Amino acid sequence: GINAEYGVIALNTNLFSANVKDLGAQTGYAKSHLEWLNETLVSVENRALIIGHIPPVLSLYSLHHKQAAKTMWRLQYIEQFQKIFLEHHEKIMGTMFGHEHQDTFVVEEVQDVKMGMFMFPALSPIYDGQPSYGVMALHKSEETDMMTIRNIFTFHTWLDYYTAIKKEPQFNTYRSFGE
Repeated sequence: GINAEYGVIALNTNLFSANVKDLGAQTGYAKSHLEWLNETLVSVENRALIIGHIPPVLSLYSLHHKQAAKTMWRLQYIEQFQKIFLEHHEKIMGTMFGHEHQDTFVVEEVQDVKMGMFMFPALSPIYDGQPSYGVMALHKSEETDMMTIRNIFTFHTWLDYYTAIKKEPQFNTYRSFGE
């Protein structure tokens, strides 16, 4: 089990994607991967951060491009993930994902338990984005002796601007989500 002050659990969230075509293989792998997540959280002695590529939310890309709203995970896997989150939420420090190429913070409430999900931006300038990255600041509470997320910073550069003036891009704090 994870017995450090905190652990990081990396999920292969591509298995849960609504866009996967081979459902036969996906169903078995995805189901066993979620079972593994549950077993791993059972063994966590302190707190863990869950990370993955594709988040279990509506596609913000489709909403921004005026397409029909769609979930990025198949509904059965979203429901299973929420069930696991509810059972182990006190051991989960937070969740972080990517895929959307923008920084976004989503809070879903499931049976009075808030599930916060942060989507980090991309360093790649593809999909109309400018290079960005995120940094998470952790804090150990003296009262509870538990690790918590104190703040999340997004650093951003305007690649188009720096390219036009022929200077090395500089990254600056773009956003802060914490204290």
